[in-house]
Parts: sequence; structure tokens; C-alpha cells
Amino acid sequence: MIASLEENQLANETMPLDPEDLEKTLVLRKNEQVIASIRVENEGNSSGLYGFVVRSEFRNQGIGRKVISQTIQELLEKQAKNIYLEVESTNETALHLYRSIGFKEQTLFDYYIYEITD
Repeated sequence: MIASLEENQLANETMPLDPEDLEKTLVLRKNEQVIASIRVENEGNSSGLYGFVVRSEFRNQGIGRKVISQTIQELLEKQAKNIYLEVESTNETALHLYRSIGFKEQTLFDYYIYEITD
């Protein structure tokens, strides 16, 4: 269910998540339906947030802000000193959310593709 949420596809059309990643993934459910998920990777005093997604029909309702804020609060209670995440530089909606919570841009990567044509 989480894999289909991340890829916005049906569960039978997606690859299952790696069991190791699944152990680090938190989910929010409503009526037995997964509506949001986030993976937390802890490395010493640092924590990374990955694969954060809210099901499309539940977006723009403050759910993302609540999930991120609650996750940050729990990490701070566990003495995390640094919390980081990755987001596509073109994802303005996510960037706005993260900036409004207090995240600051640290590094910007541009990705390139080499297309092979027949």
C-alpha cells in the first residue's frame, strides 16, 4: 500500500518496498486506508526524512504539515541535532511547506540525463 501511495499507482502495479526501508516507515491511516507515509533514517545525531507523500485526495488539508511537524517533534525528543530531507527543486508545493516549517536550502543539485537514441 505504501509503494502504491508513493508512486500514485495501484498496489498490484508497483514493486514492494525494501523490508529494511519498510521498518523505518511511518504511516498515517484513515479508515484502514494509508493516506500518508514518511521514512525516517537515523545516523548518529542526524535524521533524514525520505519518501514523504500524502495521497492526492488528502492534500491541501494540513495533513502534510501535521505529519512533518509531529515527526520533527519526535526526533527532537530523541535528541536529534540535525534533520534533513531531499526534495525536487521544481516541487514548489513541497518547498513551500518545508520552508514554512523552518527548513532552509543547504545544497542544490541539478540532475542530468543522457538519452540514448536508436
